[in-house]
Amino acid sequence: MKTVDTTPACLSGQTIVDLTKKHTLFEWSAQGTIDPIPVAGAKGCWFWTPEGKQFLVFNSQVMCVNIGHGDERVIRVEEAALLVAAQFRPGLVVSEWLQRIDDLAAGCTTSSLDAIRTHMFDELGCTGNTCEYYDPGNSCLDVVIDSRRGIPITLSALLIGVARRRDRELEGVGMPGHFLALDVESGLYIDAFAGGTILDLTACRVLFAQLHGPDAPFDESLLAPVGPVTLVHRMLTNLVQIARSRRDPHSGLVATPLRALLPAAPILARAELASASPGCGTSTPAPPGPAPARPHRPHPPRASLAHP
Repeated sequence: MKTVDTTPACLSGQTIVDLTKKHTLFEWSAQGTIDPIPVAGAKGCWFWTPEGKQFLVFNSQVMCVNIGHGDERVIRVEEAALLVAAQFRPGLVVSEWLQRIDDLAAGCTTSSLDAIRTHMFDELGCTGNTCEYYDPGNSCLDVVIDSRRGIPITLSALLIGVARRRDRELEGVGMPGHFLALDVESGLYIDAFAGGTILDLTACRVLFAQLHGPDAPFDESLLAPVGPVTLVHRMLTNLVQIARSRRDPHSGLVATPLRALLPAAPILARAELASASPGCGTSTPAPPGPAPARPHRPHPPRASLAHP
């Protein structure tokens, strides 16, 4: 047992224990004497308390959770994106929309990258919503499935989900300013917002410079694959920013706590949650900042594209 530094939790360990004893069944006399260990988070074979005390769980990789706690391989990107959408769209049934993705994937008969791209972007017509980039519906995967229009992150999530159903492994890539998908087998990147354009490293560098300016420093680490938790965090950040720009406090009060509850949420996100919650500070919302300028979303030059 050792002590580690952790991000401060929303609740103290003692508060967690008190609430557990108050709202969980402790009717047996033996149960009334136990002293529960509060858990703030877990990863692999470790879990830790809100105060940073860390415990090694010997059975976490033997019989209870055979790949350990918090392994993102058990999370499907498209399901995580639909769960986010369900928070903003009452009545959304996640299982029904997963079936819709099954149906979309059924129209693709092979697992080749070319076949999946052709099906998604030529036959189904999926592409970026360049006219209404900041429409919050672009961050809701059900809307994207229906309209075949979205932003880079939701289109990439849909592409990853369709490819998985055809036994093709794609991963999300959180390049700043423009989410991509990585084809694991070929090492090539797919820009779902640009109609499934294939990019190599040079083309990614060109796209990054077009988005951030020619002097913006680029490093290959910016193209590292990211897991579903990072994808959800980025989606919620988009929705928080859109809510501010549209003066939509309701959506902000939905997205802000969800983002703060994610594993390893930054302390600024938790502070933002406290300031946005009713009863904390002034009840009058601060005026939002100006709406973000719509960035130019160029396609990389064709000469720099790689073809599988």
